[in-house]
Amino acid sequence: MDFSYKEIKLGLIKYFVKIEKYKMIKSKEINDLIYFYSNENEYGLIVLAGENYTINLENEELLKILEKVKISNHHAVKILNIVIDNKQNQVTQNENLTVIKCGEGELKNNLKNFYARINLLSIKKNSDQPFFKKATNIDNEEAIKDLPTLDEMRDEFNKFQVNLRANRLTVTWLIIAAFAAVPLIFVLLTMNMGIQSLASLNPNLYSQLQTLLTGGTNFNLTIAGEQGWRVLTYGFATPSSNLITNLVIIGIAGYSLFNVSRLSENTAGPIKMFIAFILAYVLTGFFSSVMLPPSIVTGGLLPVLAILIGITIMSVAMEKTPKATFTRMKLIGPIIILIFVQLMFGNKMQFIAIGVGFASGALIEMIIKKNFKDLNWTHILAAIILLAIIIVPTVFVWVPRYGTPIDMNTLMALKVYLDKDLLNNVDIANNIIQKIGWDAQLRLGTNGVISIIIN
Repeated sequence: MDFSYKEIKLGLIKYFVKIEKYKMIKSKEINDLIYFYSNENEYGLIVLAGENYTINLENEELLKILEKVKISNHHAVKILNIVIDNKQNQVTQNENLTVIKCGEGELKNNLKNFYARINLLSIKKNSDQPFFKKATNIDNEEAIKDLPTLDEMRDEFNKFQVNLRANRLTVTWLIIAAFAAVPLIFVLLTMNMGIQSLASLNPNLYSQLQTLLTGGTNFNLTIAGEQGWRVLTYGFATPSSNLITNLVIIGIAGYSLFNVSRLSENTAGPIKMFIAFILAYVLTGFFSSVMLPPSIVTGGLLPVLAILIGITIMSVAMEKTPKATFTRMKLIGPIIILIFVQLMFGNKMQFIAIGVGFASGALIEMIIKKNFKDLNWTHILAAIILLAIIIVPTVFVWVPRYGTPIDMNTLMALKVYLDKDLLNNVDIANNIIQKIGWDAQLRLGTNGVISIIIN
């Protein structure tokens, strides 16, 4: 049974890419000519072509690909030229060039001296396959037609770098304004209001006060106290109650936030990035509010940075282009900074919020980056995990929690809101305390001073 060139080509592509781990580029000059290249195999370059093809070692396109494989200027890359011709069966070997001309029947036998796993090569006729398999092969053929050439890959990477250098951004500037500039403004305002001095009087008791005051979220206020808006504001909050710590975190993590965000905007695209970010941001705030211990406050830009890292990683996942490699390398620094800053200055429980942020960003980006017609089992698995992240805290919201310990950060935050006229009257604050279930209250004295009373 004779196989067509397309059928043999699809089988060889699957074998060399999946089994032998070659990278693949289609020729821009000759239709149906495919290059496979690798630094880890004996034959660094494979040229797959149809009948009547004669390899030209001086071809400019071929020489460009050889440069990608060369380890040094003196490295002689071994080339394997496979010419599919059902009328021939010959193998010609020179020092660095081997040419195999044969049809499907002799292909495995001719290749077994070069690739020990060639028995895994599978070539099938479209007519022998069920309808959905035929459709898959048609999709594969279309995918091969869409493979980028070297020039296209270079042009895409150059355009990517130009956009990065030019800072042609929209969503990134919004993110920096919201999650780096706003917290910095809050640091200055709270310093003027004396909040940092209040926290410094008893650092252990009021370690999370400033974060909670500036929009941070915890179970006590957001869920039990029904201040659900904190799910939307936790990223604006200052990360600490200490002035120096705040400046260090906002400075270092803010710089990383800018770099990751602009990478994300240029890889995922501004619209998809924005949608993925908003969904992951709300989900991270909701999960942290419900699942972390009631008194643990989530706030600041570290969870935001984790979300963007997740989105950016997934936006180039499974890609082997120069742009994807460059992006992954650029993410190493921000990941190290995220972990280091959290270890040095943050509550260790906040690694849960960071982990959920990273996972949410990556999973949502994975789902929305493809068209629905291209969805496969990995996207279904991602959707299931994402549903679990949503369903688990939703269930726990309805599970009664009795006797949560009184948290002085929460009580003091309500007191400061009253002192600074951010709450209209003491009854509103006491109503929140009552919803939380604490046997405590805020009392306005005759001298106008508000006191915390714990019964």
